[in-house]
Amino acid sequence: MVLCITALDITKSWKNKKFLLTDYARVGLIYYLITIMDEVVSPASDYSIMCVIFFIVIKWLDLLEASEKNTAPYALLCVLGVYALTLKLTAGLIILLVIKALYHLIKEKKVKDILIYLFTGLIVSIPWFVRTVIISGWLLYPFPALDLFEFDWEMNATGIELDAAQITTWGRALYDASLVELPITQWFPNWFKTTLSGTEKGLVLGCLICLIIYLFDFMMAVCKKRREQFDTLLVIGCILLSYLFWQCSAPLIRYGYAYVLLLDFLMLGQVLHRLGWNKMQNIVYFVLLLYGVYKVYAIGQYIYDTRLVQTYVKQADYGTYEMKSYNVGEYVFYYPASGDRSGYEFFPASTVKMDIELRGEGLEDGFRLRK
Repeated sequence: MVLCITALDITKSWKNKKFLLTDYARVGLIYYLITIMDEVVSPASDYSIMCVIFFIVIKWLDLLEASEKNTAPYALLCVLGVYALTLKLTAGLIILLVIKALYHLIKEKKVKDILIYLFTGLIVSIPWFVRTVIISGWLLYPFPALDLFEFDWEMNATGIELDAAQITTWGRALYDASLVELPITQWFPNWFKTTLSGTEKGLVLGCLICLIIYLFDFMMAVCKKRREQFDTLLVIGCILLSYLFWQCSAPLIRYGYAYVLLLDFLMLGQVLHRLGWNKMQNIVYFVLLLYGVYKVYAIGQYIYDTRLVQTYVKQADYGTYEMKSYNVGEYVFYYPASGDRSGYEFFPASTVKMDIELRGEGLEDGFRLRK
């Protein structure tokens, strides 16, 4: 709902009689919300983190276009960036926006405010750190870099590295963890060809073009000391670095759709502004309306063809799969005979047979790897 309200602020362009740079970011957000309309089937972090990134960037650009001098709203958006980090570690580069807020706070010698914002960010992140430690025994799962604890339920470091490798290779369409060190020149062509739709291919190619243009803009701004561009370039730089990190790590499109769309639409806005074509709202509204109508029609046709209407009245059952079992103490654990799905009926279950033991007398005490 918050994102929808944020997106609908695009109607202010009627009053302005032109599109601002923020409006193009909102166009990307509307496109994203329409696109995932039939994809969101659970509260997955992939979608929530993309929405948070859109919100931070749009609100930040709003502040810049309003010439907001107060540092507080920028600092609070940086705290929201910390929250984004807790949703997905790969979103961590958005924290680089703190450069602007920190610069002004240091310049104004507001040490107390700096400590307050740092403490607020810590409060936001602590629940996530606690949850991660309880689940895995590590502070930054799936990165076994900080082994600060020695809990008996701690996951094996090798297993965590394997998890990270599987996430990475799956995103690269390799599906083999042993290929995690394969250079980008070898996996990119197959990833581009097999995992992206025609539209997504065009958007990714657009990002590669944006990379060249933005680097040129940055060098020109530095050489000619165009300080008025630095704030906008900081936002775009954070998005660009986030895109590059996504592209070079686990580039499953839903993991980084916000970066792709923001780069393309912000570049579109800048190009149109430079050409003097900044009164494009009518055309943009018409295109978005057509896309929305098409999407609603496609979803309705799919529901009709597959008789999914019944599932809106009575939820479809979970899938059932052949399972095997083994005992841990007096408790029965399950794992799939093949594949990695266990369905709903069998509990407790894992994707493979685990060599584990109970930590106490009952299941409520948890379990750990057998020593």
